[in-house]
Amino acid sequence: MRYKHSLFLQAISGESIQDEFGDFVVSEPVSTFVCFCREEPNGSGRKISNPDGDSVLYSTIIYTPAECPTMEPGTTVIINDVAGRPRIKGNILRFSREQKNCRIWV
Repeated sequence: MRYKHSLFLQAISGESIQDEFGDFVVSEPVSTFVCFCREEPNGSGRKISNPDGDSVLYSTIIYTPAECPTMEPGTTVIINDVAGRPRIKGNILRFSREQKNCRIWV
């Protein structure tokens, strides 16, 4: 199985609302399935350049099919294993679309 993990995007649904006491309540985050993927931890301590040109240490790289939608840096992703258990959660540092796949650094 080439892509054995599941990739989800996490976003806040809607806006904050006021409760009966006048306090603002933040909406719960919602996870949306995007595609299947393969997640590989960064065991060697490699770094990448972020959009600002700074060198940053990433914790994992995610490989997806080429049909994966483009994702912006800062977007929160969740990777689940085959059993549906959370494997990693983090923010996208960099997204790259290649000829045969996409790569996402978290």
